[in-house]
Amino acid sequence: MTSTTTALPPRIAAIAIAVAGGAIAISAMVFSPAAHAESFHDSCIYNPGAYAAGAEHSVYTTKRVGSDRYEICKLYDKNEQLLGEYDHPDYGFYSRRANLPPGSGQVF
Repeated sequence: MTSTTTALPPRIAAIAIAVAGGAIAISAMVFSPAAHAESFHDSCIYNPGAYAAGAEHSVYTTKRVGSDRYEICKLYDKNEQLLGEYDHPDYGFYSRRANLPPGSGQVF
């Protein structure tokens, strides 16, 4: 009696390894620090100490200058003394179609 073997099990193993490798790569991208990077707004409000030593309170605002938007973070200590002010420019923010008011259709 002769037995014949097929190459099916090694192919299945190779496919399983490829799928597992893809799953690992995707989970690495999803759980990487860059995927969970916080916005300037979030970091200003929830982590003011990252901008100035002793900062316990912050105020976030935005300012429009032409078609640019500036995000501003003012930092205060426990005695409400201004420790500093940081801004984050977003050049051309208001000239992007997605950021215009509904029905506007204008480009500034």
